[in-house]
Amino acid sequence: MRVPVYVSMSILPVLIALPLSGCGQGSSNKQGTSNKTTVVATYKGGTVTKTAMDQYVKMLSLVNPQTNTSTNTVKTQILQQYIAIDRILANKAAQAGFQSNSASVQTTVSQFKSQVVQQVYNNSSQSFNQKMQSLNLSDSYVTNAIGKEFAVEQYAASLIPQNDVNAYYKQHLSSFTLTTQHGILVKTKAQAEKIYTMLQANHSTANWDKLAKQYSQDPGSKNNGGLYTNQPASNWVPQYAQAVTTQPLGQVGKPFDTTYGWFVVEVLNRKIEPFASVKSQVQNQMLSDPSSKYAFSNLVTQTEKQADIKVTLPSSSSTSG
Repeated sequence: MRVPVYVSMSILPVLIALPLSGCGQGSSNKQGTSNKTTVVATYKGGTVTKTAMDQYVKMLSLVNPQTNTSTNTVKTQILQQYIAIDRILANKAAQAGFQSNSASVQTTVSQFKSQVVQQVYNNSSQSFNQKMQSLNLSDSYVTNAIGKEFAVEQYAASLIPQNDVNAYYKQHLSSFTLTTQHGILVKTKAQAEKIYTMLQANHSTANWDKLAKQYSQDPGSKNNGGLYTNQPASNWVPQYAQAVTTQPLGQVGKPFDTTYGWFVVEVLNRKIEPFASVKSQVQNQMLSDPSSKYAFSNLVTQTEKQADIKVTLPSSSSTSG
């Protein structure tokens, strides 16, 4: 199975899957000193030592502890991605002026680390820090390594032609349409039609509050009048997204069925975010969209193929992390 390559900050991922690394320093013991000169891969323009690979695996273990890095097959994939991202693309990013220590990148690094703590470590900074200590990774090392990855992301985004970014935006307007609406979720069409009739007679906020608490099966909104505020339409299942982007404002729409059940919805506000304000978000979505020819994974694969990578892992090799 292919090791996950990249998750952009613009998505709302359920899990973090970003293999990260820098060119780390070896430990001072004999094994570490030996690893400094043990070459495990070559490519056009350089070599990779076991120490560098070990550091890469440690960073991968930090952001995605579930990844199994025990087999040479996986280690080979990790090395290929490391060379493509942290060596070749990072070098091109630096040459193009995208720096890992820029203020914008460091802000994103802080956000990303918070996201990892929340999604991978159950919002426990202590667990995250303990994992770092167990892997012998310093905070400055982690920060610099992540910053390097996001500099590469900025470089990758810069490769996408402006016309294609604009076209993608127009084709995916639901991702950039913010809607505010009341909604009540019930199990049957009969229940939905009953609620629809009551709300047509009185769709005041007070009645939405009353009926949502009484009937709604949506735990995220039933105690708030079924209200969701300024949410991207693309967050929802297709039927719900269709309703919130097309229903007339201020009118209770007819019940519709989804995979979760039947909904009755009233759209209160709808706003399409201007292209100029979401351009970077559009680029990031294109990088993370597998159906886009500009997907970051495609760039990594292409870079790997051009690099003439040769992995020389011994059969008895073991990787720390």
